Amino acid sequence: MDASNPEGSQVKSKVLVAIALVIPILVIFVVFINFLSTRKDTPTNENITQIPLSNKSYSYSKKAQLSSLAQKLPVTTKDFSMTYDKTSNSIVLDKKTSSADAEIDKWLSANGIKNIFNEQAISEATIANNILVWLNGIRVFNNKSENGKMICDGGYADEESCNPIQKTCKIGVPSNDSGLIGTWTYFQAYKKTQNPEYLAIVQSDLEIYSNYDKISMIQVSQYAIRWLFEMWESPLLTDNDKANIALIIYRIQYDPHITTPLISEYAEAPIASLKLFTSIDEIKKSAYLISEYTYAYKYFLVASNLGNANEYKNQAIYLFKKAKESYNKMYKTSDETPYLLSIAAYDLSQIDINEEYSAYANSLLSSSCESAQTCTLRLLGAQLWKSTDVYTKTLGIIKSTQTDLLDKKIIYNNQIKAQELMIYNLFNNALFAGIVNSHE
Repeated sequence: MDASNPEGSQVKSKVLVAIALVIPILVIFVVFINFLSTRKDTPTNENITQIPLSNKSYSYSKKAQLSSLAQKLPVTTKDFSMTYDKTSNSIVLDKKTSSADAEIDKWLSANGIKNIFNEQAISEATIANNILVWLNGIRVFNNKSENGKMICDGGYADEESCNPIQKTCKIGVPSNDSGLIGTWTYFQAYKKTQNPEYLAIVQSDLEIYSNYDKISMIQVSQYAIRWLFEMWESPLLTDNDKANIALIIYRIQYDPHITTPLISEYAEAPIASLKLFTSIDEIKKSAYLISEYTYAYKYFLVASNLGNANEYKNQAIYLFKKAKESYNKMYKTSDETPYLLSIAAYDLSQIDINEEYSAYANSLLSSSCESAQTCTLRLLGAQLWKSTDVYTKTLGIIKSTQTDLLDKKIIYNNQIKAQELMIYNLFNNALFAGIVNSHE
């Protein structure tokens, strides 16, 4: 600094201070301008909402409703406006007055569209209760073969298919192989609510499925004795109900291609000597049978003097060893196989004390689920093994991706979008409702 010119030095100092003050202001101004420029396509009013037309969590019907709505836009009233923004593939909703919500409801209703903006989350209890209503409406009556023999008169259908555009539904074919899950589902609802209407349905079902003139044959492909045994040992049912359960158990036939003779030595067979399954389908069939044989053992141990109860236990142990080894050596799948094996492991652990069942089941439950079939079975496995974290996560997946509102139906479903059909499957729906009503 020049000591001979103090005034000049002071001026320079003031200029530097001014520059130091101005630069941050300029930076802030530039940032602010840039911020505004990036927001030019984004609604700034808190009353303006953007609703994307595509979201993986949307149900099929919600996507259809949004698509239909977009085709009717734009619309502008004194209370609200709606436009379709092609760039973001979304609907822009602007609520101008306090009456906007009511006016939007009126406009949507007048245009044949339900209010999809104010949808409330559907609870699992609501889904389960609606499934119970739906189940009783998918019965097959007076279904006969070509020679006039009765196949099904009053039993459950395997599914209902609905066209959400045409709003028509068609009941499927008789489900004599898995219909008893419907009875078990109503039994779970009766246990929880003590509603006599549910008990009446259970008792009527047992009369139907025990009657050869109503149900010609019960060749089980999924679970049956697993459901029947719980009802049979319950004090909530009468002696007549239990007699009908006994008749049904004696009527059950299994697939001969997967069933092998009941031989005691099978349970002790070394793994090296096992002839492994060659397909995932065989493993799945055997997983169902493991559970069925386990509950057949528990039933015949108490209810019969035939002396073959232990053979069912031995067969279950043998099949589990074979299925486990086959699955481990074959490949891991994204279908329901791991969850079926986790359920089989739980059932078998109730009659065969072995800590390996728990560890193996927990490793199987760690797999993710995507479809209705995989998620319901994973939910059952998590419930049985009391895996709270897996149960909660699976329930969340089901509620976000597998439920759907379709007119009066709120049902857990499969979706076949290529055919524009909603397929409401008996097994998946009934199992979900039964799990929810039995969950503590």
